[in-house]
This record gives sequence, C-alpha cells and structure tokens, in this order.
Amino acid sequence: MPNVKTKELIERVKKFIIRIISLVNKFPKSIAAYRISGQLIDAACSTGANLTEAQAARSRKEFVSIIGVVLKECKEVIFWLDIISSIKFLTKKEDLEELIALTKEGKELANIFGRIIITTSKSLKFKI
Repeated sequence: MPNVKTKELIERVKKFIIRIISLVNKFPKSIAAYRISGQLIDAACSTGANLTEAQAARSRKEFVSIIGVVLKECKEVIFWLDIISSIKFLTKKEDLEELIALTKEGKELANIFGRIIITTSKSLKFKI
C-alpha cells in the first residue's frame, strides 16, 4: 500500500494532468493545435499511469525502471509546453500564466522523479 508521500505525489500528478487538459481545451481549433495537444495529453497521462503502475512493481529494479519511464514522459510534457509557449497558441494573460506555472510544476515533478530514481538506485547493486 502506498505511503502518505506517495499518495500526495500521485494526487499532485493527477492535478497536473487535469490542469494540462483544461489548458489544452483553450487552444485554437487548428491541425497543429490538435496534434500537439494530443501529444501533450498522452505524455501527461502516461506520467500518471506509469507512476501508479510503479506502485505495483515486483522489485526495486522494476520500480526504478518504471519511474524512469515516468521521468521520460514528464520531460516530454515539458518539451511540449515549451513548444506551445514558442508557437503562442495562447494569448490571454491568465492562460499564459498557467502555461508558465505548468512548466514550472513539470520541472519540479521531473526533479522529484529523478531524486526517486537516484535514492532507490542506491540500494541496488548497479549504478545509474
């Protein structure tokens, strides 16, 4: 059963995903926005799904491997948020502020996942 910190992290990631979906719903109706929004939502949801899957890992090695996927997907989210910022899909001040906040949150989450990998790997025989 996940501990309190794990539950809080999962809830934080869920809120992150919901905020991303809300932001995506404000994108213009264009082919580019449609394609990028799909990539962004897929990566964000994969972050949450894989984090949840990691809780059922059969070993520390498998856990580290799955959290590695979580980190990879989180970095993809950050990449797409950066692209969205560059393309300027959003023009309203509050939407731009949310984009900045989501990028910051994505980076914070990526740092957390990286620390989890490093901390858990210390108990394994291999080094990253």
